[in-house]
Amino acid sequence: GVGNGFFNDQNPEIFPTGADPQQAFVGNFDGRLDLATLDAGSDDLTFYSNFLQAGGNANGQSISTGGSEPLSGAEVFTGGFDDLVVANSASNTYSLLVGSSQGLELSELVDAQNPSGVAAIFSGDATQVYGVGEGSDVASLLFTFGFSSSGSSGDLVQTELVSEIEIGLSALANSSLTVL
Repeated sequence: GVGNGFFNDQNPEIFPTGADPQQAFVGNFDGRLDLATLDAGSDDLTFYSNFLQAGGNANGQSISTGGSEPLSGAEVFTGGFDDLVVANSASNTYSLLVGSSQGLELSELVDAQNPSGVAAIFSGDATQVYGVGEGSDVASLLFTFGFSSSGSSGDLVQTELVSEIEIGLSALANSSLTVL
């Protein structure tokens, strides 16, 4: 940086994405430091394995999210690799993309009503992933990751929609919400 919160990078590294990128994630999806973007306009995500080493010469891989118009996601660490849960708004699904030494791969789809957001909560030995839908005041538990009966870390313990939590949202201004 040049101070005062500004950068003056004369040679930025550019990583092309699919159409209309919505969200970016940096994680360990394949054992290296990776970059993934959710691309709503092309109904996919763009994946760059080991993106810092490859730099601007990297070739992005287009990976299907299993749905259309992916808008938001949550990165989940489940053991050896990170996984990604994606809200696909136009196809009314949530996708679970599982990380492995080969990269991200579509594992499961969960049907939903107008999915628009995803959040992961880490507590104790488990990670719970919730989804919310546009126009709804309910957060639904989508996935729980934790320890299986075999004792191995990161196993998907449950994959069905198991519960819903009533939440109250009231607008404070055009750009903010409060959770009651």
